[in-house]
Amino acid sequence: MSKKHVVPAIQSVTDPEGNAVRDYGITNFTTLHLEGTAGVGADVEVILGGNVVATVTAKEGHWKYVLENLDRGRIHRIWVRSDGEDSRYWTVTVDAKEIEKPLITEVLDWDGNLVPDGGSTDATTLEPSGTADVGASVSVYVDGLLQAAAYASDGTWRAQVHGLGMNAYHAIQASANNRWSNIWNVTVGVVHGAAWITAIRDADGYDIPYAGYTASTTVDIVGKAPPHQPVTVFTNASHEVSVIADAEGLWSTRLAGLSEQFYIVTVSDSAGAHDGRFRCVDPRLPIIRLAKDSKGNPIPINGSTRDRSVVLTGTGAAGEVLTLQNRTVVVGNPRVNDDGVWAWPVSDLSDAIHVFRVSGSYGGGLVPHDYHFHVY
Repeated sequence: MSKKHVVPAIQSVTDPEGNAVRDYGITNFTTLHLEGTAGVGADVEVILGGNVVATVTAKEGHWKYVLENLDRGRIHRIWVRSDGEDSRYWTVTVDAKEIEKPLITEVLDWDGNLVPDGGSTDATTLEPSGTADVGASVSVYVDGLLQAAAYASDGTWRAQVHGLGMNAYHAIQASANNRWSNIWNVTVGVVHGAAWITAIRDADGYDIPYAGYTASTTVDIVGKAPPHQPVTVFTNASHEVSVIADAEGLWSTRLAGLSEQFYIVTVSDSAGAHDGRFRCVDPRLPIIRLAKDSKGNPIPINGSTRDRSVVLTGTGAAGEVLTLQNRTVVVGNPRVNDDGVWAWPVSDLSDAIHVFRVSGSYGGGLVPHDYHFHVY
């Protein structure tokens, strides 16, 4: 990109939580992250309401700037200038009133006992509660999947989440008015003598998130139980398979020939409402199966990483070009290979919760599942 005759541009505006702020959009934040293009090495003036507030350099033809302390209750017109050329305006309205960020203030088990953040419990049903803006609709997520909803009529809310996997770590988070709460971390332990499911994996060995999607018609159910204990695996589709845990208490079984439907998997001698759930979908439906950091380490849904560069991979219709978004910003257009698999690198991730979603020409009437994790 030449420094001469290049008209500068604002390409994206995001809030501190990584949400896109559209041109002529509204935000509740008084800090905005601006990114754009200009001539290589050009000096770029950032202009707010006609006043130059900063000058940055467009290294390699790209520039970034954090605009802070915007006045509330006002319309702000932002543009940039370099080499005598002005960009198009980007107009943003900042709300007059700051919206309260939702919070999780406590989590109780089914007996009403407090489960502290970072603590453990044997309960597979938990009751998170907290605060939010008065009148807000609150969505509660477990491991990145929407599990419950509540209404903060008086500024407080309470919900129940069910079917948490045993012998597993779970991250609970709430969302309201496009803002995310703190993350409440809980480990669900094991009831002595019980059998439980530790993972459900597709035919390629990828873990399927609880209530997640898979295009695989064969899955492996993996679990633990007391050594040498018989375990019977049931599904709502009338499967019934018996296995015996090995000397280390490990067991597994395979379900094949699955059809497009929602499956609930249970095991004999399990505790509480413990189960595994997944939906088998048409292979044309695009899915994100996994995120990995730059060293190839997996980043689970609702996990965290210090790495600014990741690779997302998934499945879809062979030959189709998909749309990959981070919240509302398109970050790539991966092509699905002949084996029905795609991968796409994403770099320069900011300190925020990043929410990825992939879409294509086929939706199957299903809500696309998010794959999100925290970069810090």
